[in-house]
Amino acid sequence: MKWLLFLLALTLSAQNALYVDLSGPWRLMEGDDPAYAARDFDDRQWTKVEMPLASPRRGQFWMRHQVDLPPGTDRSRLALTLGAISDVYEVYINGEHIGVTDGFEHFENAHLRQPWTFAIPVGALGNGPELSLIIAVRSRNLTAPFGWRFPDRGPYAVSYQKELPLIGAQEQMDRRAVEVSPLLIFGTFLCGIGFLSFLAWANERKRVELLWFALFAITSGWHKFLAFFTLYPGARPFIQTGISAYELLITYLSLSLMGEFALSAARASHRQWWRMVVWGSLGVVLARVFLGGGVLVLRGAEGIINILLIAVVLMVWWQRQGEMSSWQDRALWLTILFQGFLGLDDLIFRGILGVPNVIPLVFQVGGYEVDRRHAMSVALAAVILATLLARLLADRREKERLASEFEAAGVIQRLLLDKALLSQPGLTLEAIYAPAQEVGGDFYYVLAGQLVVVGDVSGKGLKAAMLVSLVVGALRMITSRHPGEVLAALNRAVAGQADGGFVTCACVRFDPGGVVTVANAGHLSPYLNGTEAAVDTGLPLGLVPDTMYAESTLALAPGDSITLLSDGVVEAENPKRELFGFDRTREISGKSAQEIAQAAKAWGQNDDITVVTVRRNS
Repeated sequence: MKWLLFLLALTLSAQNALYVDLSGPWRLMEGDDPAYAARDFDDRQWTKVEMPLASPRRGQFWMRHQVDLPPGTDRSRLALTLGAISDVYEVYINGEHIGVTDGFEHFENAHLRQPWTFAIPVGALGNGPELSLIIAVRSRNLTAPFGWRFPDRGPYAVSYQKELPLIGAQEQMDRRAVEVSPLLIFGTFLCGIGFLSFLAWANERKRVELLWFALFAITSGWHKFLAFFTLYPGARPFIQTGISAYELLITYLSLSLMGEFALSAARASHRQWWRMVVWGSLGVVLARVFLGGGVLVLRGAEGIINILLIAVVLMVWWQRQGEMSSWQDRALWLTILFQGFLGLDDLIFRGILGVPNVIPLVFQVGGYEVDRRHAMSVALAAVILATLLARLLADRREKERLASEFEAAGVIQRLLLDKALLSQPGLTLEAIYAPAQEVGGDFYYVLAGQLVVVGDVSGKGLKAAMLVSLVVGALRMITSRHPGEVLAALNRAVAGQADGGFVTCACVRFDPGGVVTVANAGHLSPYLNGTEAAVDTGLPLGLVPDTMYAESTLALAPGDSITLLSDGVVEAENPKRELFGFDRTREISGKSAQEIAQAAKAWGQNDDITVVTVRRNS
């Protein structure tokens, strides 16, 4: 830049023009005091800085510089050109106000920061033979992220009006767009990651953490796009009406979505307080902004939510660390934790890592500007997505393995359940077995063609099915044909094997002449011709090893039927949470086993259903 200005100065000199380079040491003071504009103000205690500024200054500050113009300078057509010092500033020459950029008092009228040229009025130069200028600049910066602004590349010069080929805003804008174009790449990657996560959620709707992560990634990607497209003139009206608030709202939203994702990924309970604090405070912050609270309110809220997010991640990690057995869970949680630290303000972030000089905030790569936070956010998002998909595939493989085991157990269970008929002529047996899952805890068995045993194991699934196998295996070894003795033998076999559970069971023997003998171990009483039969009931199997079971005798006349069923019929539940109940069960108990089971299923099956009916034809 300096050699270009040097050549430019030579060219202008050859044309009897004027170019006085003002780059180099200036004096700077933070704060605001109108006295700083005075020509005779003593600024020797101010800080020396080099112009153009290497990095933007925050807040409000003043700058001063003295320059002596060469003899013979034409005072009537002087101009002062300053680079992109700050978002808005006003200029004084020898204590006289000569100009101001747009939006100094009202930021909504501000343009993107750019070089400005001000005509120097003759009245500000004085009448002495020496032409000395005391330049004072009163500057203010918006609270929008500095990364969105143009870097200050000058020029700083005094020249004749219209003779300095100004490096204009559009040229700087185009140059800046090339420099920060990696934002488009980062935004595209993040949106692509979010889209893949959304597709994974659409295929597995129960994994709501995939949806929250998709929303987080897409919001973060849009944040990068926004930062890029605000460089163009068409975006200026949008920028002028709230770039800071909008950018911070997106940041705030992405943090809130990350918190929802973290809690969903950990399957943490009691998420209501998080939503109440985060989404409730978002409403409060919005109200403050629209009512004039300003973007500083959002800045503070953003930091609070970042800290809250880290606290939530650490808390859930502490509570769930014993359950994180797979590498996917551990890698996912570490990545989420690091993402939370990345969201903090850069000064805090660098303080935690302690690498302000080793890892600079911005890398210059082949003329492109790469912010390490943007690059790391994309890398972390990719790691999180890969870990989520790996966990999803691992869970799916586990489900497929369990489904295969359940299916095999179901086949074995169906083989164990005897389909034999009663041997006594004139009796018709119909049985329906409908487990709620692949395997169930209900069973029925016909022993020696004379006894019907119906039972229900407490619990569901594979554990209950294993206990059913134990009961059926014990039944096959029993030689007694007395229902009470059969139940007592089963009780001894089950005692100590139920792992805290129990088995309800009813055993019915059918003798010639319609004599029916019943022993009941805590099971539903049989129904005789639509009426609940009065039979003695003992303790369920597996509770007390030496329990004895009484027998009751019933009479089954020609045309009569007896129905044995499990509580899956009575406890069937419809969408209104109404049980099928005993009254409805009693009303249909005289129907076939198929009709009873279908009625319970239509009402709403939520447990194993077993129905056995025996009808005496003659």
